[in-house]
Amino acid sequence: MLIISMIDALTAEVYIDLLTDNFRISVSVIILPIFYYFNRKVNPVICSFFVGGMGIFFRGIVSYLSTGDFTYGIVTDYNIFIFDIVYGLAYYFLFFSNDERTTSRWVFTIFVGDFFANAMELFSRFGSLDSEKINFLNTLFFVALIRSTFAIVIVLILKTYSRLLKREEHEERYRSLLTFISDLKGEVYFMKNNMEYIETVMGDAYKLFENLDPKDLKNKELSLEIAKDVHEIKKNYYRVITGIEQISKDTSEYNYMGLHDLFTILETSLSREMELNKVNVEVIFNSQDDVEINEHYMIMSILRNLIGNSIEALSERKYGRIEVNHIMMDDDHIFTIIDNGGGIKEKDLEYIFDPGYSTKFNKETGDIYRGLGLTLVKDIVEKTFNGKLYVHSIYKEGTRIQVVIPKKVLEV
Repeated sequence: MLIISMIDALTAEVYIDLLTDNFRISVSVIILPIFYYFNRKVNPVICSFFVGGMGIFFRGIVSYLSTGDFTYGIVTDYNIFIFDIVYGLAYYFLFFSNDERTTSRWVFTIFVGDFFANAMELFSRFGSLDSEKINFLNTLFFVALIRSTFAIVIVLILKTYSRLLKREEHEERYRSLLTFISDLKGEVYFMKNNMEYIETVMGDAYKLFENLDPKDLKNKELSLEIAKDVHEIKKNYYRVITGIEQISKDTSEYNYMGLHDLFTILETSLSREMELNKVNVEVIFNSQDDVEINEHYMIMSILRNLIGNSIEALSERKYGRIEVNHIMMDDDHIFTIIDNGGGIKEKDLEYIFDPGYSTKFNKETGDIYRGLGLTLVKDIVEKTFNGKLYVHSIYKEGTRIQVVIPKKVLEV
């Protein structure tokens, strides 16, 4: 309320004189209802004492700076306190205390409050009004109409801007959610593959238990314990996977998505990530045909990982370029990721799909960069989409990866 009263006092100095005796029409009455509109918990009656008191105090300061007399400004302009109190009372009873705080009621309130408060100030200044000053009430009517119109326009502009910001924030949250779920689904796929290995280890441990010499009790007990422990790990793994799948299912808003929308989300999320990590890589998406696709989270996960590999390959270059192209040919959708990175050595090409294989690692920590890895990407493409993955790379020139998926599998 103190801030509102200070701003009101300052904006009250932007005014025009319509009559003598310091009767002003100021801009402050445009600003005040806007503050009230967006601060619904501020009591206008209490605030009117702040506004009126600050207004009189400020007039005294202005008077002192211009004439050297502080009290002159207060004596000549104390009537503004009446305007502020009447305006606060009108706003309180017509809008603040009402259960229906609609915009139309607010418009009516600020118009009536402006006109009635100005009329009371006029009466307090001149006492009995002659016919000329009574006619002046018509002018005050139009002044209230004009100031109310300005306030309404400003509120509508601010509300529109606020809605745009909220929509942008919602879209950003939705983009983040989609990329999060796509990464999560990729990791779940990775975990499911691991469960197959766990099953194999458990089976091998139990075979060892059966094949050991019955007299070798110590090793037989150890192998059986290993089999039991692995079984418990498998159960815990299953619980984690089920939980993650349930979470991703609950947060999945749509079962399908347009390819152009998917590309837009990828482009936005990748540009934000690269900006944060200060990576100078240009990623260009090209797709002529827009189709509704099933399993869009998996497609997003595939593309994010392949593009991520390309970004890693370009990390040491001053400028990198990645193209993500999509075309439809015969009965297939073909996604092509092309980069101008360092490429893959010919001797490494035959190993790139081997589990755990990677040429990238953190020199400081020694951790190998995994992502989903080409192994699992290839696995998802072939097993989930019945597609094919092709890699063509020239060392020190760049890499070209093609993902081919049948239309009948990809499209809704």
